[in-house]
Amino acid sequence: MADSPAAPAPALATAPAVHDALFGWDPGPEVDTYVDLLNRHGSCRVHRVLDVGCGTGRLLRPLAASGLDAVGIERSPDLARHARERAAAEKVKIDVTVADPREFKLARPCDGAISTLCAYRQHLAADDVWEHLYAVSGALVARGAYVVDLRLFAPGAEGDAPHAWKRTREGLEVEAAWRIAAGPDWGRRTVTEELCVTATAGGKRTEYAERRELRVWTVDDFRGHAWAGGFEVIDWFRLPACPADPFRPEPWRPAEVSARVLAVLRRREVV
Repeated sequence: MADSPAAPAPALATAPAVHDALFGWDPGPEVDTYVDLLNRHGSCRVHRVLDVGCGTGRLLRPLAASGLDAVGIERSPDLARHARERAAAEKVKIDVTVADPREFKLARPCDGAISTLCAYRQHLAADDVWEHLYAVSGALVARGAYVVDLRLFAPGAEGDAPHAWKRTREGLEVEAAWRIAAGPDWGRRTVTEELCVTATAGGKRTEYAERRELRVWTVDDFRGHAWAGGFEVIDWFRLPACPADPFRPEPWRPAEVSARVLAVLRRREVV
């Protein structure tokens, strides 16, 4: 009898504790940077911040601990539930809603918004991008800022080299390996990226895998879609390619190169 095919590795979104450990570096530099950029480029000092694709709340919790109203949108019910539980354990108040980032609405607007770890690139089609931007615009005060972490590609380029990192948190050891598995496909403007994670706790080893088709953005493409979605791009900063490397944004002049960047958008008042 032929061997049964191996069961596929579970998705990382089904393992919030592993997700927490994998991205569990000090959030302080990121929080300080995002708040500073929102204050500098928005229409007012931020008191209420939206994290689109907040995951387990790794930035929401320190934002709330700093005295801000921290609001999150997350697709995964497991990650959203974990975010609420961690916040309750740390005695900080966050507001996390499970929703599609293209269709959400908030009861009260936020002063600024952020999107981290390249979550923005999950929107593949132009309509998806615009719907997402319209939703974020509707969640912001007039001329509110939106800071986006994303990977840009130079036209015709192959993208970044593979990278890997290890983390240990609360007795859980995780090892991650990221690579571009296929593409970029410049005709479809997509690339397939793969993240494989091994988690070990109490002698038990579990493997997780995510293989996702993501949007390929160039500088001009990103600018054009942002403008059509009701935003203008007003500043850029370059980031390390590997998310686990120290978070040290450097001022960047847009160029047709492959790079991980922070793009600072501001809501336009469309007449």
